[in-house]
Amino acid sequence: MNKALASDIDGTLIFNGHYKENDVDAIREYQKAGYLFGLCTGRPIKGTKNILPEDIQPDFYIATSGAVILDKQGHVLYENIIPFDDVQQVYNEYHQYTIVIQTDNLLYKTAYEEYDEDDIIIHSLDEIRDKKIYGISLIFDNDEQASVICQNINQNFEVLEGFQNKNSIDIVKRGCSKGNGVQRIKELLHIDDIAGIGDSYNDIPMLKTVNYSFTFKTSPLALQQQVSYVVDNIAEAISILMK
Repeated sequence: MNKALASDIDGTLIFNGHYKENDVDAIREYQKAGYLFGLCTGRPIKGTKNILPEDIQPDFYIATSGAVILDKQGHVLYENIIPFDDVQQVYNEYHQYTIVIQTDNLLYKTAYEEYDEDDIIIHSLDEIRDKKIYGISLIFDNDEQASVICQNINQNFEVLEGFQNKNSIDIVKRGCSKGNGVQRIKELLHIDDIAGIGDSYNDIPMLKTVNYSFTFKTSPLALQQQVSYVVDNIAEAISILMK
């Protein structure tokens, strides 16, 4: 039977830029046993690379909340691009906040936030008019503000959908989600059973879609109430899956 585990990245696999050694050891054993391990994240493609030791190669990547899916070699299996006019509408309405535009291989940010040296600051969307835009992220001061604006986006933008990730929102083309991404990878790679683990609100579509779902004892109660297992870490989830 072909089995897999899809893992969120931030707050699940990576904490303040670092992974837990026992989680990584468990992932190695899981893959050695013949099972598939992949990433399911709101991060762009760029943000999924080189976050684990070289000997661990994810078997699939579900990036930008399901808007783009890659195989182990990095080939695009699925993509759903946001029309430029809709990107412009979001930009016009929320330009006072930090906006991150996710393309195929780069991050473009407004000048309102400190940024990594590899990211590109833009002052007009005309600078990226010819790019494939998979997602938009808005960053706020607190969770409550993000929740209110996420609801506004989902009510007022016909072709876009927002997913709250604590104090930020990940926006993709409507119909994209971590849950739909998991379903697509299950079909594309002919996976019989797929498990998922995540820590935040934007993981709920994934956790509702998988055969076995995990979250942490430190996760919001809304997540804990919807999963198969509440665990301390990825290593514990893998130990359950390998019984």
